[in-house]
Amino acid sequence: MSLDTLSKLSAVLDFDFKTDYHKFKEHSAEHVCSFMSENQYSIRQLAKVLNVSATTIKHWRGGVCAPSYLIWERFFKQGK
Repeated sequence: MSLDTLSKLSAVLDFDFKTDYHKFKEHSAEHVCSFMSENQYSIRQLAKVLNVSATTIKHWRGGVCAPSYLIWERFFKQGK
C-alpha cells in the first residue's frame, strides 16, 4: 500500500494509521486494563487468548512494556 493510499484511508476513516499505535503505546497500561475490564478477562484468560504468558500481561498492566503492533492491531484496536 502506498503512503498516498494510506493517507487517504486515514482521512476517510478518521484514523491515523501512521501514529495511532504510538499513541496507544504511550498509555498501553491503561488500555490493557480497560480492555480486560470491558471484556471481563483475568490475567490468565487474556494471556491464553493472546498466546502470551501471564507474566507478559502483568508487565503490560504495570507499564513495564507494551503489546506488539500485531497484537494491538488484532485485539486492542477493535475498541476504536
